[in-house]
Amino acid sequence: SINLVKTGFFVRTDSANIDSKGAYHIAANKFVTGGSPDFVDAYYLKGKSVWSINKIGTMPPTELTSLLDSSGYLHVVSNDTGNNPTAGVYYSTNKTGTFSTTKLYGSTTAKPSIAFSSPGIPAIVYIQWDTHGFAFSEAPNLTNYSTLDSYGVDHGPPLSLKVQSNKLHLAYAKYIDYYVNSEVAIQVRSSGKWAKTTIAQKTPAVFTVDLTLDSNGNHHVFTCNSSKDLTYYTDKNSTWKTYTVLKGKCGDGKIDSIFHNGRFHIAYTSTGNTIDIYSFPPSAYP
Repeated sequence: SINLVKTGFFVRTDSANIDSKGAYHIAANKFVTGGSPDFVDAYYLKGKSVWSINKIGTMPPTELTSLLDSSGYLHVVSNDTGNNPTAGVYYSTNKTGTFSTTKLYGSTTAKPSIAFSSPGIPAIVYIQWDTHGFAFSEAPNLTNYSTLDSYGVDHGPPLSLKVQSNKLHLAYAKYIDYYVNSEVAIQVRSSGKWAKTTIAQKTPAVFTVDLTLDSNGNHHVFTCNSSKDLTYYTDKNSTWKTYTVLKGKCGDGKIDSIFHNGRFHIAYTSTGNTIDIYSFPPSAYP
């Protein structure tokens, strides 16, 4: 194993990537000693019992997430939310054998997320502060973008991007007033076109959201809101239904959900700042 804290790395990633042999592939940041505070060195850590560490490049420090494709290449998206010349979204990959980095957008951004729209083809969604929009770009023209929706009145709404059967699924919340109420929506891209469905028109302000898809392509959206409720939205019976799974127990931190062995498993930050897991079968909420 490798102790990332002891080596000076800090990880800002949605998940560690694991290949078919059980090896981990992680993108991690490390502060540059004596360097500019606006940049850190980003590294690619790969290993299981023996680890290798290779430098990706010098990148903004704010947010970073990565995804491993089926050929074993790593795709990294990062951003800087600061109001400075380094602000923007950056994409890095070692698909050519060594890492190269491209700046996709040159203004303040937030919440970059990556998925493969088809094998090895990265698709990226991020928030643009200057346009107040959710932006979407896709290889091979990642520097081109389209605006999927306005993010509302504040620049930090949550989003969750997933893919299934070459269809992209985006769940997100947008603030309709400052930290009081949110709209919750989902968009699905099929045959190159996005279609939006509003799940909740007005709900207590949503601070975090995560999307899970089942084998039938049904959506299962989990949120934590300003009422401290863990809320579950699903269209598994062809119409959207809303359930309060846990009332008054959910904090403001990140939420992750998976469906495994016939049950949903949700990891969330509690109001006591602990990481808790709640599990239930689909039959619990018919």
